[in-house]
Amino acid sequence: MSYIFIVLALALAWPANALAQNKKGMELLEKLNHGWEPQLSQNAYFPPLMKEKLLWILTENRARPTKLVIGARDNFTAPIDVLMGSCFQNGVALIEVSLESLLYFEKRLGYQGLKNLFLLALVHEAIHLEKKRGCEDKYSPESMLEEEIRTWHKWILEVVRPVRAKGYQVNDGLVEADEVLRICANNPDCLLFRRNILGRSSVGQRKQVPK
Repeated sequence: MSYIFIVLALALAWPANALAQNKKGMELLEKLNHGWEPQLSQNAYFPPLMKEKLLWILTENRARPTKLVIGARDNFTAPIDVLMGSCFQNGVALIEVSLESLLYFEKRLGYQGLKNLFLLALVHEAIHLEKKRGCEDKYSPESMLEEEIRTWHKWILEVVRPVRAKGYQVNDGLVEADEVLRICANNPDCLLFRRNILGRSSVGQRKQVPK
């Protein structure tokens, strides 16, 4: 497995034997590591669930022994627009970030747009981690779809939509999913919403921590 693990702090200490070779992506991830503590005044716009989940990530990551790690990988076998994946391994929560995808989104969204997406994506993975799915567990496509619908529905209503309402940039895919859910009167069982989630490249191809 060629990924490194990060303990979030004011600065990152990259292991000397890290196998990931994407230096630019690693530097970008290190930059993104700063300034997203929910208590900071600059983050006053965070909706309640976003604050809760980011604080949970920080708390679990800084616990001793560490209960959550963030891994960096050069790329996934999943599509380029899959930024993160997550699962539990030996009782420890893992969130893995594709360095290749970080660079892809920075090019298209700019740094601030990427930072917004990065924070939203961390919350998305934290919602997935509520189910404590194991890295080695196998799931049917139907089960994976239901989990994505559960996560997207909660994420859009409680995080993405409030962030948009305050004028902060999100990527086009999130705007589309939010608008579809509005058309569906916020009903996660609405066929239009389910098709939208099913049609996303991440569903069915989205990776947990790759083996």
